[in-house]
Amino acid sequence: EKMRLIYEDIIRKYPALRSELPKLPRRLFSGKKSKTGRPVGVFAAYRFPSRNIIDERGNKLSVPGECRWYFHKFDSDDILEDIEAIHSFLESVPETPRVVEKPMDELRKSLKLIEQIKVNVELRNMQALTGEKATLVCWMEVS
Repeated sequence: EKMRLIYEDIIRKYPALRSELPKLPRRLFSGKKSKTGRPVGVFAAYRFPSRNIIDERGNKLSVPGECRWYFHKFDSDDILEDIEAIHSFLESVPETPRVVEKPMDELRKSLKLIEQIKVNVELRNMQALTGEKATLVCWMEVS
């Protein structure tokens, strides 16, 4: 709820963003400086597969897949899932400069770790069908 209010405030201040956000490409990548000035980690958001359910009236419905946030800290193999903690690393304003410092192959290692430790486990837990995958929506280096 807190982040929804922040989002609404940003849209009020920058109304053009409302129409621009849906036009952004999938798997959007960016980067920013951390508040501490030290390398922190990689954020990734994944959309899980939609599910078909039967409601209480017997109607078949398709429920959109959940979007989950993960943050791999460079100094460990820890992967955070607490949205408020992750938001504290990502918080910025539209004028925040884009900064990418680490090589892409190093950043992709963080994505692979997130997928192995969290995303693939969640797919198994939700009993995803063979071939169903979570989709990387966006990711970001915080350095």
